[in-house]
Amino acid sequence: MSKPNESASAREGAESDLRDIEEPRPRRKRRGKILLLLLGLLLVGVCGGILWRYFSRYETTDDAQVDAHLYPVSARVRGYVIRVNAGDNEYVQKGTILVEIDPRDYHVAVDQAHADLANAEATAQSLHIDVPITATTTSSQVQSTAADADKAAAGVSGREITRRR
Repeated sequence: MSKPNESASAREGAESDLRDIEEPRPRRKRRGKILLLLLGLLLVGVCGGILWRYFSRYETTDDAQVDAHLYPVSARVRGYVIRVNAGDNEYVQKGTILVEIDPRDYHVAVDQAHADLANAEATAQSLHIDVPITATTTSSQVQSTAADADKAAAGVSGREITRRR
């Protein structure tokens, strides 16, 4: 009869062992669930923070009105734009080159100005050659006119002398 008692006590011992073994499992499951819930909340918080940061930087509107500080930008010179170094709504520092203008038109204008200067210098030199000739011609014309005046005066004097006689 001891066997049935032994089996009953063995059963009770086995059941108590099973209880000891089974009791930590719900704690592990509970810890796992809590850990999973905390990780889920952390993930939702991080995603929410990223979305909040993204949507706080970009404005959207249906009526296209913006309440902001606008600064007009204009170029000092005219020309065709070859490159834009800043994007829309991008923050830039003072002195940053925003746009590059095609310099070919200005190179052509500089070359044209050099050609005009060379032409003007050549014209000025050619006019200096005529100055001595003109001065000599004018001087000889003055002398010729003076001689004509003397001749005319002599003719008038000669007539007066012949009239008096």
